[in-house]
Amino acid sequence: MKNPNCYSMKSTTLLLLTCFLFSSCSFIAKELVGFRSYQVLSEKKHKRLLRKMGASYEHAFLIDTNYINYLNLEDTVNSRLQKKNHAQPIQALYFGHQPYPEAWFINCYAPGIPNLNWNIDNAFGTFPPKSPVPLDSLLSFQQLFGLTIPLAGNSIPDNSLATPYTVVIIWNRFIFRQSKRLNKYVQQNLKNSGVPYRIFYINNDNIFAFAEMEKQ
Repeated sequence: MKNPNCYSMKSTTLLLLTCFLFSSCSFIAKELVGFRSYQVLSEKKHKRLLRKMGASYEHAFLIDTNYINYLNLEDTVNSRLQKKNHAQPIQALYFGHQPYPEAWFINCYAPGIPNLNWNIDNAFGTFPPKSPVPLDSLLSFQQLFGLTIPLAGNSIPDNSLATPYTVVIIWNRFIFRQSKRLNKYVQQNLKNSGVPYRIFYINNDNIFAFAEMEKQ
């Protein structure tokens, strides 16, 4: 019997790229949306990109490679779409004070070239935003952060009524322009809300870079 904890990065490549908006696009389309090569970030580059997004390194995390292994543990008809959604490279999850998201944005649900339309159907016109992605309970706030590596000496955050309204942005360098644009929508939406808030940034360049290495 196969050990469910022993998935190689090669076995995760298809999951990572299934439904990935750019996987079936032409080279020209990839260039138009700002697609770059996969690369594991150095600390210096990580900090520089966060500054470009107006984000703090003190709120930065790195996705653990066990993230995909965790998604692979679930294998039901209902979980397949959920896994595919959670494996996408660009995401914003509005947790608020809840254990599960109350609004969710991912690249699969944001059409458009050269820029993804994150504000489809004026989703960011309200607070919390209207979720274009079907919500699920595959990953709670604590489960998600249990699959991350804290940077800058920070610790795994708590999320409760005693904490500010919380949003998590999953981003990367290889589609940085689109990551940056999503972050801008989120920041403006939170500023307009008038509520105390915080944004955590989880970078996932490493799992895509490792998956690409396994393909070679």
